Amino acid sequence: MASKTEIAKSRLGIQEERALQSMLNELYAIEPRDEEHGAFLRSRRSSLLERLGASTTTNASGSTSSEVSS
Repeated sequence: MASKTEIAKSRLGIQEERALQSMLNELYAIEPRDEEHGAFLRSRRSSLLERLGASTTTNASGSTSSEVSS
């Protein structure tokens, strides 16, 4: 039973990592309208990169990557 729990946690971790990568890709694709918008985008990217780093270090699966296209 414990292995089913570990598999479920691993799958959730992979899903979270993919979602974070997708959000980062979208943020990097946006051209800022002005300086304030640019600052917001940089802040949001930084926050998501931190979450992605935490996600990949706590994820026990060896099949994940932390590459983000810019």
